[in-house]
Amino acid sequence: MWDNWLIYGARANGFPVIDLSGVVLAVHQNHDYAHQVHAIQTEDDVWSTEEAKHNLTLGGGFAHAFSAYDATHVLTQRGLRRNATPYSLYRALAMLSVSWPPLIPLVRFIRFVSKGFTVMWHASLGRLKR
Repeated sequence: MWDNWLIYGARANGFPVIDLSGVVLAVHQNHDYAHQVHAIQTEDDVWSTEEAKHNLTLGGGFAHAFSAYDATHVLTQRGLRRNATPYSLYRALAMLSVSWPPLIPLVRFIRFVSKGFTVMWHASLGRLKR
């Protein structure tokens, strides 16, 4: 959650966030979860622990769990450009709905429709979990 909150913190304070992943080889520390008291076998298991739930609460919940998809800009081989993917536009609308609640029904509708589209897309590619 720490990485996610750093991106949120920058955005919430009006700083630009640049996604460099297309042009920079980023190295992230690989570590296990041996400090956890119960068996961690998948990434989903990590997020279901009491420690993870507590960290999520401290970080402000999933609304503050930003990622590179929430960057304001993207650095490409051609230079810097605004991040204007459909997901980034959805996230901008979702963020705006926090300060302007009448947008919440629209955000929920877009989320509902996009989840249905995602399921259909993965089904067409044969990627649904059985």
